[in-house]
Amino acid sequence: MRTRRRFAAEFKAKVALEAIQGHQRVAELATKHGVHPTQIAAWKREAVEKLAQVFDEKGLDREKRRDGEIVRLHANIGQLVVERDFCRRLSVAEPGSEEDDDRPRSSTALDRAPVRAGVDLALLVLPRVHAGERGEPGSYEAD
Repeated sequence: MRTRRRFAAEFKAKVALEAIQGHQRVAELATKHGVHPTQIAAWKREAVEKLAQVFDEKGLDREKRRDGEIVRLHANIGQLVVERDFCRRLSVAEPGSEEDDDRPRSSTALDRAPVRAGVDLALLVLPRVHAGERGEPGSYEAD
């Protein structure tokens, strides 16, 4: 079995250009370069189809900007998902209610849990003290 050969872009362009010029038949070019005539015809067809893009520099710039915009938007989506999940974890029931325990809740329970308004930012960086440790059960204290 013969291994698959890979050709450089410069070689493909050279052969396709010779085929487009038409000074030699495709069969003669195939013998000259050691490539199957079908492959040369495919390279020629691709070169002719993409020839307009050479003159459309604005289209290339638009495509590059579009790709950059997609990457930026995906990053924003990821950041928003992380922030949403963080805020959902912060939404805890009021102290003394039945839901004020450390048991994991289903995602639907998290969706329905009320978000506490006015949460102090300093509260976000303090570790939660569990029952049996310092202070009252479930309170926040600085170390």
